Amino acid sequence: MSEYNADESPELIAQREAYAKRIRAENLKEGWSYDKEAFQSRPYWPTVPKNDTAFYLWSHEAIADIIEEAKSVVRVGRGTGAYDRRVISLCNPGLGGKYAATATLFADIQLLGPGESAPSHRHTPCATRFIMNGDGGWTNVAGDKVPLKPGDIVYCGPNFWHDHKNEGSTDMVFLDVLDIPLLQYLGVSEWYFNAAEVSGSKDEIHHPVTHSPDFDNSHKSRIQPTARPRFEAEQRKYNEVQHFSFEDTKTLFDSLMNEDGSPFDDLIIQFQNPHTHNPVGPTVDICSQMIRPGVSTSTHRHTWATICMVAEGQGDIVVDGKTVPFKPNDIFVIPGWAWHHWKNSHDTPCIVHSISDYALLERIGFAREQSEEADTGWQPIPFTRITRD
Repeated sequence: MSEYNADESPELIAQREAYAKRIRAENLKEGWSYDKEAFQSRPYWPTVPKNDTAFYLWSHEAIADIIEEAKSVVRVGRGTGAYDRRVISLCNPGLGGKYAATATLFADIQLLGPGESAPSHRHTPCATRFIMNGDGGWTNVAGDKVPLKPGDIVYCGPNFWHDHKNEGSTDMVFLDVLDIPLLQYLGVSEWYFNAAEVSGSKDEIHHPVTHSPDFDNSHKSRIQPTARPRFEAEQRKYNEVQHFSFEDTKTLFDSLMNEDGSPFDDLIIQFQNPHTHNPVGPTVDICSQMIRPGVSTSTHRHTWATICMVAEGQGDIVVDGKTVPFKPNDIFVIPGWAWHHWKNSHDTPCIVHSISDYALLERIGFAREQSEEADTGWQPIPFTRITRD
């Protein structure tokens, strides 16, 4: 093979153009680039971790009216003028209008008015709900009826029938996050909408409740990470449902107030699968963090993209040098490999729930985290979420 010649002839340039046209006709592309001055990397050879996910914040104040108006636009249910779920999808501006908040995660805001029901369905994507508003609603996952309150988090495992109902007097609003883009890319996303398959009736849209509605009391041992019944199937890798109440989360934070915390996230807790003590789901990691008053964290970046919802309080997120304030029920995306840190200049703590694709990246060996102070490549840092057996 001859060496690259910067003084290429018009004949060689014409040959290359004809060659490119010829191979494209066979759905082929040349795997090289031409540059007279220096090596030019191909698009599939990025020199730093890169994706198209952009930082973006959906202000609750800006979109609250849009969410409210959705009640008059579409009914929830089955039949004419109704739809399976009343949701407003969060479309990340960096992803070209796709139904996606990050490259791997879909997110929407779902609304159920007083007395409304969402029919039972199931799907291969796992789903996590972050409750924003409303009291008196519940979700039913595979017969487990779970009461929901603002600040609560509930995880629904893949392929379990589930439905929702609002028995309260005000709207129930929650953030849904599912790994739809990932499963679509892998070609394994599948959905089922025939509620009669489990209810036994076309008129009954809810899965029969097989466990006590008082989920927190009757199933407490099943959701504790340090205790689980020995009679449960050991081969179960993921729970059908896990409920993390905001009351319990705040109690845990109260017990940690005098701890040093993470230099990058202050007080942060990871919710775990009680059977494996690994992240809650096969692809998603769910956390909650408290930024205490007066705290400004150190700057870091990591390969996993994160969707955040503000559960309580106010603060600032600084992403790639841009400071953006946040308030309760605001939702924002931190892209993978974006430098960021947190600030709370207020007199009260702020609590932020988050969900990311960390579990997937950790499982396949590509969860990487770097401190801004360690600029010589991949560096171990003081805080890691979990080490898998």
